[in-house]
Amino acid sequence: MSSGNIYMEGGYQKAVDQKVTGITTTGTKLQLLLERPLNNFMLQVYGEGDVPTAWDVRLKGGLDSDKVGTMVNHESTGDDDGDLKTVQGLPAKHIEIEVNGLTLGSATGITVVVIGMKQ
Repeated sequence: MSSGNIYMEGGYQKAVDQKVTGITTTGTKLQLLLERPLNNFMLQVYGEGDVPTAWDVRLKGGLDSDKVGTMVNHESTGDDDGDLKTVQGLPAKHIEIEVNGLTLGSATGITVVVIGMKQ
């Protein structure tokens, strides 16, 4: 399930937030085409019910969906459940959440939160 908001300022898109819950499989979980490029992003991943055994979640971005690159990743080998990861100065008009690897263990799923803003 996905929910989110778009924040406007002066008639232009200033920020966006998206939360995707109940993720239990790998693959692309969200694709957003923004009105204009945003250049600062935050990625958070946390387990539902318990901490997952392993995860590899990537926030990807680009001009459009033809070619996207990884802007920031959140993975169990270097990040804790719920850690906030940020990236600044990488403009993207199209963003994607990709779950590249996931072992739930006793967790029932994961939640991924993305916030993007223009500065």
